[in-house]
Amino acid sequence: MAARGFVALAVDPSYQGESGGEPRHLEDPAARVEDVHCAVDYLMMLPFVDEARVGLLAICAGGGHGITAALIEHRFRAIGTVVASNIGSAFRKMQPGGDVLGTLEAVGKQRTAEARAADLRLDPWIPDCLEEAKEQGTTDPDLLQAAYFYRESPHRHPNSPNRLLFKSNAYLLGFDAFNLVPELLTQPLQ
Repeated sequence: MAARGFVALAVDPSYQGESGGEPRHLEDPAARVEDVHCAVDYLMMLPFVDEARVGLLAICAGGGHGITAALIEHRFRAIGTVVASNIGSAFRKMQPGGDVLGTLEAVGKQRTAEARAADLRLDPWIPDCLEEAKEQGTTDPDLLQAAYFYRESPHRHPNSPNRLLFKSNAYLLGFDAFNLVPELLTQPLQ
């Protein structure tokens, strides 16, 4: 984008990658949406940014977070997404046996244990390698492709250890990226 003359800002979400914040490896969609709002605040402070021409390009789960942010962030004049996903819906569908309520119960028990000084529980997002995925009987092509891309490809990032705080499941399960889109999304969306 920058090579084509756009002012471009790439952001690692809070608790991830190069961003700060504790606890590390927390996946909280509300924090991700707020990160988008804060990024726009930052852009608006730059004297060379035309505030009437700010857009958002968001990818994968970030596409869903970006759309959610744009519902109330009308400083974005247009939104573009690439494979935007609703991570909340995806997580609800991924629960073993479809047991969303069981997962929420387990998260509550883990949070109680952690409040009583137990170690934080970290789980893998996806299998750590293709071989592990195949040993687990994974046949879903999207998951196999994700295991390759995020864990084995040259695009793998050293600050992405493939770990998720277990309590993140509750935040993910309660999130819906596309709620209120018909009522509040007025900007062009591609």
